[in-house]
Parts: sequence; C-alpha cells; structure tokens
Amino acid sequence: MAYPDAMPPIAYQDREPQHRLPQQPPPMRGAWVAVADELGRRLQLPPVEHAGYPWARAQLMVRTGRADGMITAVNPERLGYAVAGQEDVLENDTRIYVHKSNPRLAELTGVQRIGELQKYRVVSYLGNGWLKARLPADSVRWLRSLDDAVRMAALQPEMVLVEGERLLLPALRRRGLEDQFIPVGPVLERTSSRLLIGKQSPYAARIAEFDKALAAMRRDGTLKQIMVAHGLD
Repeated sequence: MAYPDAMPPIAYQDREPQHRLPQQPPPMRGAWVAVADELGRRLQLPPVEHAGYPWARAQLMVRTGRADGMITAVNPERLGYAVAGQEDVLENDTRIYVHKSNPRLAELTGVQRIGELQKYRVVSYLGNGWLKARLPADSVRWLRSLDDAVRMAALQPEMVLVEGERLLLPALRRRGLEDQFIPVGPVLERTSSRLLIGKQSPYAARIAEFDKALAAMRRDGTLKQIMVAHGLD
C-alpha cells in the first residue's frame, strides 16, 4: 500500500528514533495504515507492506503497478488506473481557510465557488487531485506536503488554503495555528475517501471482498474505533 509520508493523522512516517530499526525506513503510522492492516487480517492476506512517499509519487506508484493500492478520494484521473471500492472510509468537507490577518479577508468571505479563487494566492501540495482538477496549475503554489503549505500560509498571510477540514485542522493544530486561521464561504464539496486498487494489481479482482470487509468494519464499530483512535471522529 502507498501513502502520503507526511499527512498525519491519516498516514505518516514515524521518525522517532525509538521506533526505528537500524538501516530501515521509518515505519508508517496513521488511520489508513490501521484500516489496511485490519482489511488484510479479515481477508487473511499476507502481511500488508506500507510505504510512504510524497503524495504525488505515492499515486504514481499505484499507477505504475509498483504498489497495489491506496486510500483516497475517487476522481476520473485515478479511475483511469485503479478500481475503486464503493464503501466510504472517511468523509471530508473541503473548505477555504485563510489567516485572520489576510489583507483581503473581507473579499474572501464572499467567495462561494472554487473558481473565484483564481485571483487570489492559493497554496497547496503536489498530489492534491481535487484542487488540480478545479484551478489552473499556474494559479496555485504547489509544495511538497500539506505541512509545507500550512507553514507558508502562516508566514505569508495573503496565501489561501483549500483543503478537507479533517486533514487541515490537525495540520494547523500541530503547529499551534488553529486560532490564527478561519474558514470562509460555504463547504465547497464533501468528498469520500475509498480504497483504490491499481488495475495492474492481482488484488483488483477482489475489490468486492474488500468492500464487504469494510462494510463489516463499519457495522461492528471497528472503523469508528480506528478513526477515534487517530483523532478523526
């Protein structure tokens, strides 16, 4: 399975020295890792291998068949190289967030649609397919990770963040910035993260089995327990 390497609490590399073995990459942690492990256990699969990359590269790993799957929102580009499950893992409301000292805050409170942001300075991270499909590439400052985007928006208050709240709010809290940013405008879209299996993977033919296991995890409360344990309740 491929994951973003720096997007807690859903997936991240644990770089704490006590959690690492010599000469080994940092282990992956997070809600998506726990979901994948539980799916593997229920379907009696071999131990799941977890690998973290910059998010754009993680998606490339699935596209090229070097990783079996990922958990993310479904979009037409991803459906070109992966099959998607029908069971939601997590719903996420995408909103615009701005620094309280943004000099154009009054204007931004009136933004109703994503296309209106073309005249503002937006910052995001490579691999954000939702934003890539909705704004011209040259109207967004693309950085390596969500944490990098948050850092830039804090240092340059005129920058605008567009992200799902269940990812953005933990990123703001990690830097003690939750009181410095506010949402403006309506929820732009509610997206659902689902399991995607690359079409080159032998597991693609078993997507219905994964869906059945996820549905069972929802019914028996396991999925909710995982989300609560990772601060995603």
